[in-house]
Formats: sequence, structure tokens, C-alpha cells
Amino acid sequence: MNLAKGAYPHPVLGIGESILDHNINTRHSLVEEENSYELKIECNYENDDIKSLVETGKAAYLCEATCSATLYRKATVYNSPFFTFIVDRKEVRGHVDLLVKVIATVDIEKYTNSKASPLFQYMGPCYVQKGDILAVLYEDGFEADIQYEKLKAVSQIFVVTGDYSGNTINVDLSRDKIEVQMPASMYSLFADPSINRNPLYAPLFHASIVQNALVKALREMDNNRDKVWAKTIRHRLETEEEFKSIPIDEDNYSKISQLLLNNPYDSMLKAIKKIDDDSRNR
Repeated sequence: MNLAKGAYPHPVLGIGESILDHNINTRHSLVEEENSYELKIECNYENDDIKSLVETGKAAYLCEATCSATLYRKATVYNSPFFTFIVDRKEVRGHVDLLVKVIATVDIEKYTNSKASPLFQYMGPCYVQKGDILAVLYEDGFEADIQYEKLKAVSQIFVVTGDYSGNTINVDLSRDKIEVQMPASMYSLFADPSINRNPLYAPLFHASIVQNALVKALREMDNNRDKVWAKTIRHRLETEEEFKSIPIDEDNYSKISQLLLNNPYDSMLKAIKKIDDDSRNR
């Protein structure tokens, strides 16, 4: 859904330079509910002519979501620049495109915009039909497969299985979760409740098995863009401030994996110290 290359017979805010000095700063935040995604939209822009048309009922904000994987499409009209748009979780899968625009709600026989480019100023008033686009304020999207509220939980992208035929651990990246495959004998030790359910041992697993698997995943992330684990990691790398200045390359995979796991080596050493202290006090 890319309108940026479209050509229109009238000036459209947000398309090329047909309207100048617009300062568009629309953004959305996403809240996951049990059965839906709630997208809270804030339309911020500078253009008094378009705002006046909305205030007088001649234009309105339209929010549209489409999902190519499920052929889902929903469009809702709003009169306020701040609104909540609902997407049914059962109706989408994978990437969901989000488009926010201003449309004419009536025919406008002589549409002008005081911030229009010199070309449109020279052409004079334009005829705008009901439903025509007056502004494109936002083109973005989100991944419906990602559980945004649990982004930092290791269990969201990792799973451990115990039926690997070899005698060493294998990391399988071909599924939606990074699968750490253990031989049956090793998995029986890992799955023992006295180990698996002891919170003191979790940092040891994170700093060894999980961190090593994560480094491999980072190396192969570009080759697995359709997997949920890759989408989840990429979302964190693109949105969390601590990653924005770090190049995603071989020299930094170890550092990135440690940041993704919230400094597992520090947690591991603290856990070992606690285990040692507990054993001395028995």
C-alpha cells in the first residue's frame, strides 16, 4: 500500500511536494486485547485549509487496514484526528498494512489550498469528488504474529525439544520459534523439574544455550524474514533505543544477543553466587 508515487489532479498533502510545509507527524500505538488489536492514532500535521474542511464536515479522517495473507480489509471514517481503530485478531496473520488519510466527504467544486505548490497555484481551483484523497497522513503497519506485550520473554521465540538424533545440540531456525533440539538423554536432564523449574538455573541456560542459539539466529535473520522469531527480533532492533546505534553485523552479534537477553552473563554470575551462598548456609 504505497500512495507516494501516485499522481492526482489536485494537491494532496503528503504526496510529493504538491502541498508544502505540512510537517506531518502522525503516529500510532498498539494495545493487544484478547480478541483484537487496538490502534490508537494521533494525526498531527499542519494545514489549516484541510483542518477547516474536516471541522465543517466537508472532509474526514479515514483509517484503513489490509492484510494480504488473509485478504482482510477494514476502513473506518472519523471526524476527530485522535481515534482508536480496532482490528480483529482472528482476521489477520503476518503483516498488516495501515493507512491513514483525509478524504472529501462531499463534492468540492473549487478546491484550493493556500500551501499548494506553485504549479497547482497556477492551475487554480480544482474539482474534488466525494471520496477523493486530500491528504495521506500515515503509511505504516504491524506484525500480527508478534505478541508485543511479551516481546522480551524468551519463551516467545524459543522452544526446547528432546528428540534430536545426534549427540550434540542442534538449532533449527526453520520454524516460527527458534527450536533448540537436544538429544533425548540431554533433554531428560534439562526437563527434570528440579532443574527446569528452578528460577536460579534460568540465567545459566540463557547465558549458554539460549545466547548461543540467538547468535546463530542473528546471522540467519535476513534469510528467515517470514518467521515470527525473526520478525520479533527485528521489531526490537528497530524500535528499542539501545539498538539504534549498533550495526547489525558479525562484529556485534554477541553484543546484540546479550542486550536482547538483558545481560545474561551478569545474571548468570549472580545466580551462581546465590547458589553457592545457599549451599554454604545449609
